[in-house]
Amino acid sequence: MELSHKKRTMHIAWTIASGFFLSNIAFIATMFFIPTMGSDGKPIVPPIIMTLGEIQTAMLILGCVALGIKLSEEKKTLPSIGFTMMSITQGVIFITYTVSINSHEGIEEIYRVFMSSMFLLIPSMILIAFYSDFPKWLNILGVVACIPLLIENIGFAYTGKLSEGLINMDGFGQLLFSITAFFWGLRTIKNARKEIKSEDSSNVIK
Repeated sequence: MELSHKKRTMHIAWTIASGFFLSNIAFIATMFFIPTMGSDGKPIVPPIIMTLGEIQTAMLILGCVALGIKLSEEKKTLPSIGFTMMSITQGVIFITYTVSINSHEGIEEIYRVFMSSMFLLIPSMILIAFYSDFPKWLNILGVVACIPLLIENIGFAYTGKLSEGLINMDGFGQLLFSITAFFWGLRTIKNARKEIKSEDSSNVIK
């Protein structure tokens, strides 16, 4: 494998992984700012959480778009569609965070917009699970990460308000999703190195 091709392969892999890794850093930072419940029973979310949420979703969009394009070039259609759809999902969530910062709407009104992302999140995760270059446990983890978020959305649709229990469920789902994204980045780097090593071995044999 030519050196320039090796560099390109690793540059693309690190671009993808950096998006996923940086999103994890932003998520970890949100753990230092915990929402509280107001006297009216509604959650009070510090603005810094919304800003970190914007950073988190923006970096996820970077990772998902880059990986989706890469898989499209490799003719891995289903997971490519999955990551492209996931980037759209994160775009919806990004808008939710942005509206929350710049709007006078209550958090529960904003959350109704957030709920719509679930119609994109679940099918995108199912399509991503067809990516055979990721281990099966990682693909399963991605689908499992949707379950707490789905329960949270059903709970909100049923009660019409955000309780402390639903906020905790959201946090658990976000944690599972962040772990999944972290390993997406890690496996992307590992797969790129494996690809370079395999092509170098083939060239030696030739």
